[in-house]
Amino acid sequence: MFKILDIYCSVFDILGVCDFGYIPRSVGTLSELLGIIQSATSWDVTWFELMRLGERSINMARFFNYREGFSSKDDTLPEVFFHNFKGGPLDAQGAIDKEDFQKALRLRYEMMGWDVNTGIPTETKLIELGLDWLVSEVK
Repeated sequence: MFKILDIYCSVFDILGVCDFGYIPRSVGTLSELLGIIQSATSWDVTWFELMRLGERSINMARFFNYREGFSSKDDTLPEVFFHNFKGGPLDAQGAIDKEDFQKALRLRYEMMGWDVNTGIPTETKLIELGLDWLVSEVK
């Protein structure tokens, strides 16, 4: 679900669409939004194509960050998230287990088609998304 919503939100960012207007259970339907996009742009576009666009954007951003020196070590949360709350109704609860977080991160990498150890988009994923011009830079 996270992967799909991540790609979905990326589409909104690309199009400049307000996230609050078209989140699940919102004021408009996806069909209505698609109609608006088609009318405003004269594109005969589908949700499949838009989601593919969002996925391309995420992978290009991932690759850009890799090229600029970011690595899987940067895919973490602030240390405070790994400690239990102090006081209040959740006293001594609420910490995220670091090992579970790392497993979830590796699962995300795998689901996105990225190398599970480095988080870098694989050659296969880049080719699948039509980003084969980036393949030589990954090597």
